[in-house]
Amino acid sequence: MKRSLIIFAVVVVVVGLVAIWVGVSQKDLQMPTNLNLTDVYQSIIDMQPKTKDDLVLVPETNIELINSYYTGLSDIELNQSLFYMPPITGFAEEICLVEVKNAEDVSNVEKIFQERIQKGINASMCDADAQIIWKSNAQVQIKGNYLCMIVLPDGYVIPKDIFNIENNDKAGIDYPQAYAKKINEIEQSNDSTEPKTYSLVYINNDNIPELIADNNGYKISAYTYKEGKVYTLFEDWPYGAMGNNGYEYIEKSNIIRNYNSDFAGLIKYVTYYMIDANSDIKSYYDKELYVYLFDDKNSNGIPDEGEYSKENLKEYKYFYGEEEITKQQYDNYLKQGDFKFLEGIKTATEIINELK
Repeated sequence: MKRSLIIFAVVVVVVGLVAIWVGVSQKDLQMPTNLNLTDVYQSIIDMQPKTKDDLVLVPETNIELINSYYTGLSDIELNQSLFYMPPITGFAEEICLVEVKNAEDVSNVEKIFQERIQKGINASMCDADAQIIWKSNAQVQIKGNYLCMIVLPDGYVIPKDIFNIENNDKAGIDYPQAYAKKINEIEQSNDSTEPKTYSLVYINNDNIPELIADNNGYKISAYTYKEGKVYTLFEDWPYGAMGNNGYEYIEKSNIIRNYNSDFAGLIKYVTYYMIDANSDIKSYYDKELYVYLFDDKNSNGIPDEGEYSKENLKEYKYFYGEEEITKQQYDNYLKQGDFKFLEGIKTATEIINELK
């Protein structure tokens, strides 16, 4: 009797835990609803690398042709469907998106999509390159009642979660692998006796961090990732000597600041940078912003003897380019915020592990 009660209690607990798990998992999955498949398709196209040729895909509406590729799909009730294929057969490029009306048909469509992949492999037996692409790149993704069969050539981006178009930053899917590769390249080419250190920081306002590589106190480099490619923002910029204090940033503001000086600090510069649409670093302002801490009596732009004593210096002079401006105008150019230094704080191994 006691044994039966114990078994009953264990079963109740297990059933309860399963019920809790199911409830949590369903909530956490946050299945998409009311997705427009045209938007999903466009998001896939938008995230393709600009360095690659445009994908040549055209919408296919010929029912007989579609049925020949996706046998049995016409028997399943769909809310939406999109078929994009190459205009010439034989190319391993294809995107099919559907929303089934009934959840029980998801497994049936998945089977049809897997059979389509096998047809692609078989049909390309005379083209070794196309067959390899079908074998290695073709995949089926499912989320709720939405399914996608997609195959794209090497070098193009297939997002890990095709239907998560709101949260997936465009073409930001593979930055961990790309950064890890870049770090290995840097390590192999590092001829300094001092090891480099690394950090991941958010300079611009997307959801992909920038990679910092630092020879602490000497030189620093920064890289960004966009549309399947790592871009060099700047490389081996010196700091820590000759009046250069280093580089700072405000998180997700797209602002980098550098303080520098000449002539033992008698000319002080503040320079702001930003990442432009081409993933290049550029000056935030068109002209230099600087201050004279000396009285440039002969207007030659350098402090001469007798021009920088405290007795002779009545006030600082502020400049935007060659134009002298007021202190108020100068202050208006200065960016305010929580600036942090760009610096490496982790070893190559540590940052690669963080990227995994």
